[in-house]
Amino acid sequence: MRLKDKVAIITGSGRGLGKVYAERFVQEGAKVTVCDVIDCRETAQAIEAIGGEVLSLRTDVTSEEDTVEMARKWRENRIAELQPRIAKNPLDIQAHRALRKLGVESNKQEG
Repeated sequence: MRLKDKVAIITGSGRGLGKVYAERFVQEGAKVTVCDVIDCRETAQAIEAIGGEVLSLRTDVTSEEDTVEMARKWRENRIAELQPRIAKNPLDIQAHRALRKLGVESNKQEG
């Protein structure tokens, strides 16, 4: 498990390659947030079916307002588990560079 206990946000994960990436990240041990302009419920259900931890958010990453709201909801939902890591960096992997512009930095960047 190369991503054990890592935290990832994967945009475009409602279908196609984004969904495949999200499922693979979970298989490798990551806790993921899936988001897309379409409903990610199917992706979230597939992840839960394999025992993964997932947060599903509908987000249009071309909209700054939507992306800021996604980051807010992500922090709100993950704050308890992330509290010990907040001073360092709560996000291990981001699958979209738009998050960096909003101050949600990562230790590693994908995509």
